Amino acid sequence: MARPRILLVENNKATQDSLKNQLTQSGFDVDVAEPSESDFFECLETRAKRLEGALEERCRYVSKANSMATVNEQLAELRRETMRGTSEESTILILGEKGTEREGIARMAHTASRRGKGPWISVNCSDSFEPSLEAELFGYEAGAFSGVNQSRRGLIEVAKGGTLFLDEISKTDAPLQAKLLRMLKDKTFHRIGGKTALKSDIRLIFGSLESRNSQENGRTLNEELHQALSHFKIQLPALRDRKDDILSMAIHFARKSFQKQGKIFPGFSTETEENLINYPWPGNVHELLSYIERIALLHEGNEPVNLSPSTYPSTRHQSSTGARKLELVQSPFHLHSGSGDESNGYMTLKKQWHDSFEREYLLSALSKHQGNVSAAAREAKLDRSNFLRLLRRHGLNAQTFRKAA
Repeated sequence: MARPRILLVENNKATQDSLKNQLTQSGFDVDVAEPSESDFFECLETRAKRLEGALEERCRYVSKANSMATVNEQLAELRRETMRGTSEESTILILGEKGTEREGIARMAHTASRRGKGPWISVNCSDSFEPSLEAELFGYEAGAFSGVNQSRRGLIEVAKGGTLFLDEISKTDAPLQAKLLRMLKDKTFHRIGGKTALKSDIRLIFGSLESRNSQENGRTLNEELHQALSHFKIQLPALRDRKDDILSMAIHFARKSFQKQGKIFPGFSTETEENLINYPWPGNVHELLSYIERIALLHEGNEPVNLSPSTYPSTRHQSSTGARKLELVQSPFHLHSGSGDESNGYMTLKKQWHDSFEREYLLSALSKHQGNVSAAAREAKLDRSNFLRLLRRHGLNAQTFRKAA
């Protein structure tokens, strides 16, 4: 770990040397500046630039998909805005469509803040029913529920000194939103069934859709809560609005995905590059990543990837929710180009098609439900244990889909 640095300004040479030695022995790196006004401010400016660069480098990991790396000026300014606000203790509201990396920008704000070494906890509020979510967040006392004999800390207590990110906050009901609003105002909360007010020492960051008027499951963000969060609001652009990033991100994802499959990425054809840029990507970064992973799984040979229109993501949108239906768009006959009976035999192609179908279905289901295994299993009409068994068979980790959301 890098040693902390201190800027030392002292006119007396003997005192300066003594202080520098003491600070160095105490584990600090020391920059010495003469106290003339011009030199002092020049030194401060140089140090500020170095710290800004170090902070930028420190936050590069914010998303597993690395989708915050950008040449798009809109997103670059958004990153600068986020990092300017990291020293604040203010609560942040991050707005954006699904798949726009709300969690990525929240993690960036946490990492760059003074709470960066404290706990980081992320909760997708759509994953839990209201009573269990309230208990998970606020904790409960013994006897709060039938058969509960022990008290339990909630995530608000577990995250003490750090940051708690609550995504899909508008999917929670009004009573829970009101309870969170009270905690924001009073900086205190009660466990369920508890009478003692506990002090909250966390930074809250919320994630939601484009605006409080966007309905999710018939619910909206509480107006008073929305107003309380509006003084630091970050609007994430959709991927279709940052076309200049799409190709560089696709290439980055492809290199990583091909490497995972033990292959070398041969590049995209010119036509494919144009199609990637012009496709609207309704699922944003997450959809792009999932699609590239399927390409890496299926592509064979050293020729540039040249995709026909039939292989592009086939998605239909329900106008009210934006939910996508799963569709299979690949033909099994492209999996092998050999003409021998063994490679094109019925049983061989059937197994290849079955394996390809299973993996693509699982990728699409995890992508659609952002790594929520229970929701994906329900849609697939499978037991959760059987769905997990399929994930293990194909080497898929649901957690990676949560981080990309």
